[in-house]
Amino acid sequence: MRGFRREAQVLCFLSVVLLVFATPCALAQSFPSHTELNPPSGEFDFPTQLPLFASLAADANGILANVTTGNFSNASALLAHYSSTIDQITSSANVGQESPAIDAMHASQSSFTLLIADAQRFNALSANESGLLAAVPLGNASIENTLEMKALGDALTGLGGTINGQNADIYAIAAQNGLKLEQYGNATALLNAYAAQVNGRVANVTAVVFVTPTLTLTESANNAIYGDTLVLAGGLQGNQSGVFNGTVDLHVDNRVAARMTTAANGSFAYKLPILTIAPGAHVAFAQYTPVDAPYKPAQSAPINFSVAASPVSNTLSFLSPSIALGSNVQARGTLTTATGPVANATVMFSVGGRNVTSARTDQNGSYSFSVPSLPLYMSALSGGVTAYTVFDPSGQPLRSAMSSVARVPADLTGLFGIIIGLLLAALLVVFLYRGGYLRRAPVAKGEVAAPVVQPAREARPIVVVVPLARAPGAPQRISDWDEVLGEAREAFARADDENATKALFEAAVTSLAVVAHIRIAAHMTHWEKSWAVVAAFSDADTRLALRQLTMSYELANFGDRTFADAQREALLSAFASLRRHVSGAEEST
Repeated sequence: MRGFRREAQVLCFLSVVLLVFATPCALAQSFPSHTELNPPSGEFDFPTQLPLFASLAADANGILANVTTGNFSNASALLAHYSSTIDQITSSANVGQESPAIDAMHASQSSFTLLIADAQRFNALSANESGLLAAVPLGNASIENTLEMKALGDALTGLGGTINGQNADIYAIAAQNGLKLEQYGNATALLNAYAAQVNGRVANVTAVVFVTPTLTLTESANNAIYGDTLVLAGGLQGNQSGVFNGTVDLHVDNRVAARMTTAANGSFAYKLPILTIAPGAHVAFAQYTPVDAPYKPAQSAPINFSVAASPVSNTLSFLSPSIALGSNVQARGTLTTATGPVANATVMFSVGGRNVTSARTDQNGSYSFSVPSLPLYMSALSGGVTAYTVFDPSGQPLRSAMSSVARVPADLTGLFGIIIGLLLAALLVVFLYRGGYLRRAPVAKGEVAAPVVQPAREARPIVVVVPLARAPGAPQRISDWDEVLGEAREAFARADDENATKALFEAAVTSLAVVAHIRIAAHMTHWEKSWAVVAAFSDADTRLALRQLTMSYELANFGDRTFADAQREALLSAFASLRRHVSGAEEST
């Protein structure tokens, strides 16, 4: 019993192995080329739909094979089956939107339909043309058939590449999943063979029907200069008459210079202006390319002509004789040749050996400049600057030309006006300074203070020394000089020059007046007070110190002047030097 179980297990294992290996063999016998190599894609369910793709490949190659042999009924029947297979594939695709493969399938239906229709029409024209070639090869019917055959031949040749591209999109995913296209034929080879066959037929017909025209070209002159017009004329002739309404391209130095249409007799002409053609030797030829006409391409024999460089006259004149400050330097000129003006040319304006600007000539060869004078004025002050224009041709049959050199001086009127203006401004500053309307800049510490100068022609009042005992009014007294010095120093420290100088001046005048028994009236000015006190003392140091305090008082309180630290210290020293006159009086009081 145990041995039977072991035999049964072995038998089951062998059966499973046989099923695993037998299943692919059975599938290969029913459809040998379809072996699933890749997992099912998101678009199609492989290998279920591989037979449908195989049917498409078989039908596509069958259509091509029947078209090349002229069996259009079989090709149409295969196309109908081809279309129904596409419908089956698209209806069962696992996608909700169109994929490149499905788009290519629908496009291929139209391509095969057009291939069958065009090939059938081409075969009919080819059969009809055989009789026409023997009878009237250049008749209207033969020409019409030939042109249509040529157009159909181009369309059939183009369809080959289109169908091959569509097949690549259709079968790419199927081939990745096991489809072997080589079992169903080679579409590329069939299409290439058919295209060669079509082109051969068209070449045989066009060789007889299409005429090789004669294209000629002549020139009106072998040599030309700037401003000339070279006439290039020719004709396009068929076997018996001129080619009407044909398009002829005129080439000059391998560049298309003009495109012309032939007249009823096949003639054409073009006037080539010699304006932008460089000097030297040149080559021209005409070329004809037919479009929907029973003619072959043609090209004329080349013709040679030469262009010589013409001399140029360059004149320059200035609108003003000098360079004036604040205005523009304006000049104008012309470029001319023996045959007329030089238009659309570039002229460089140079001043003092430096290129300043450029201009282009108009249709009359005229040019003009307007340059600001400020950059040129300083250079012209030393005797004027040289100015001229230069013309250098660029692709024109002309020679370089420089105008005559002119020396343009500087107009000194503007400079003199500036100098006079500066002098007037300086005089105004001096006047305002002397009048006390301008504040003098403070002197930095360490600098020596400038001595205070007494105003010129100061009118000295007549001072009468009146004894203090006889003067009416309140008595005057000597100030506390230590207290005044302290207050003045604090005021100077706050930059309060007005109160500091006032305290020093009032204390000095009042105290000295008491010592000299002089009555100082309230209505007297500061200078009257000062001269009244000075008249009572004969030593120069006392007079100089008091005048210094008086002048500083005037500048600080009426001239809006600010003093430097050194000047403030000098005022304190001058005040202290006067103390010797009142020291005894201070002790007595």
